[in-house]
Amino acid sequence: MANKIKFYHLWSLKNIVSTIVACTLIIIFLVLYYFYPQLSHYYKASKFDAQTTGVVVDINEQSMINQTKMVNKVQVDHFEVKYKYSVNDQVYEQIDKVKGTGLNNKRLQQIWNSDKSIKVLYLSEDPAHSMVELKQ
Repeated sequence: MANKIKFYHLWSLKNIVSTIVACTLIIIFLVLYYFYPQLSHYYKASKFDAQTTGVVVDINEQSMINQTKMVNKVQVDHFEVKYKYSVNDQVYEQIDKVKGTGLNNKRLQQIWNSDKSIKVLYLSEDPAHSMVELKQ
């Protein structure tokens, strides 16, 4: 048998199954790593049951510096969006952290340069708990 098939020791059922399982786990990990920000945002947004329109008061960019031997790079970690909204004639002012992606940066610039209105999701039983929704 050893002379007829090259690498015959690699063709055992145990090695084939373990390779398939390892490759599947790596692919699942990469997909979850790539989609985690979107999945966590959708999960957080699903907890809120009401929405209203608010006004952006201020947007602060929170940056971080990555230093290596070759280059120092400044990246936007997140944006702190300060906004006001009213529910049942009660005015609320909150600060929400929005992930510092290029798409969020573009959407926040569009909101800031236009009428500064933003969609706010909140809990109907406790309107003080809210988050901004940047989807258009």
